[in-house]
Amino acid sequence: MKKEKRMRLYKERKKKLLSQEEIAQAIGIGRGSYIKIENGKSDLQLGLAKKLSDYFELTVDELFF
Repeated sequence: MKKEKRMRLYKERKKKLLSQEEIAQAIGIGRGSYIKIENGKSDLQLGLAKKLSDYFELTVDELFF
């Protein structure tokens, strides 16, 4: 994942004043897994991309591409 897109995920989380733990719980993954996604150290599966985009009320393209 490109740095700009990782920053988008981070910025959206900060804009909603949420912790990594809160988002991880909301989409049904562990905090460590979410951290890897936000830091670009994990390949993002389409299902998780969809859950995150729904959570942030953005399209997958807006959030990740």
